[in-house]
Amino acid sequence: MIDTMITATTGAKAGLSTTNEGQIRKMLELLSSAVSRVTLQQKEARNKILSEQRLHQRMEDSDGKGTAQAIADEKTLVSDVVPEVEYPVIVIDGFLASEATKDSVIYDLLIEWAAVAAEYHLAHVILISDNPIAVKTIGKALPNKTIEMITLSDATPESALAVVQRRLGDSVSTDALKTCIDGLGGRLTDLELLIQKIRAGMSPQDAYDEIVVRAINEVRKAGLGEDTATGGSSAGHTQWTAIQFWKVVQLLTTHDEVSYDGTRWHPFFKGDEAPLQAMERAGLVAITYDTGRPAELRASRPVFRTAFAHMLADPALSATMGILTTSKLIADEEEALRKTVVEMNALANLASVKPVKGVVFDRLAALRDAFQAHVDKMGTLGDEQKRYKQVVSIQE
Repeated sequence: MIDTMITATTGAKAGLSTTNEGQIRKMLELLSSAVSRVTLQQKEARNKILSEQRLHQRMEDSDGKGTAQAIADEKTLVSDVVPEVEYPVIVIDGFLASEATKDSVIYDLLIEWAAVAAEYHLAHVILISDNPIAVKTIGKALPNKTIEMITLSDATPESALAVVQRRLGDSVSTDALKTCIDGLGGRLTDLELLIQKIRAGMSPQDAYDEIVVRAINEVRKAGLGEDTATGGSSAGHTQWTAIQFWKVVQLLTTHDEVSYDGTRWHPFFKGDEAPLQAMERAGLVAITYDTGRPAELRASRPVFRTAFAHMLADPALSATMGILTTSKLIADEEEALRKTVVEMNALANLASVKPVKGVVFDRLAALRDAFQAHVDKMGTLGDEQKRYKQVVSIQE
């Protein structure tokens, strides 16, 4: 109704009744018109220069001497003097900025527009994203197009130190900054945060400690499903268990990178890569690829690896996760033991059958060894769990 009133008053459509998709399409059409005009103006200017140069060259060679050489000289002059068309570069930052909006219509329209712009030579389109599924999303939308991907890596310790020193000057000692950078790594966002806090009057160590504590809270909330404000848990909202993530914490505290396949086939994951992929989408870990397939697993940010080490060094947290881990392992051993007993009872009825007597005895011997191994393992895990419980026990 309002749209109709404005149209009747001004004679122009206000667009208030247009859907979001329609409004976005109009914006992209306007952008296409703008970049087309820029490209067209360059092409027209280039063609004009080409025509003038060819006319001038032919006038100089109008005597007809050395026609072949004149044509060659003309091509050389054109390639040396006439500038190439500089296509506009469109940068789309924050592409797939959050997992919750990855299916939003705006991203589909942006990909569609980028494909058309590249195909018809309207512009170069650069999509900047920190979401690991961005490449897969673009690949699905453009299955027949070649996508050039550039991955930005963290700065080296030397480069990171140089950046911070250049921004802070000589007000902070180099040794103090080195200690901070060793823990924060070369991620620019974390270095910027460190610089801001030091400029605000904090000491380098205090600024570093505050950033690390913040990272620990982020990791515990996202990775372990903890609500650090209330001490509650929201583990049900994740696609992995706290035990699975704790195993990743333990591995990445010891190693800079671990084998993706080795982690995937750990008893806690049992070949299921969905939890690892979900951790990557949550920004907790990063997966590196080799020839198009997952190869290594590492912390998504260098400061997260520092956070992992602090979490592992927390006696109460380590003991709590140790109790949960051993409980899971004991439950697995009990289940395996039950299956072993069921099979042993089934085979016992066949022990007197002569045709299969030898085979049954061999299998029973293997099952007895497995039975003993499960019992021993449960005993070891039980002792380990007792030690963890002693750490968090209440003195009454």
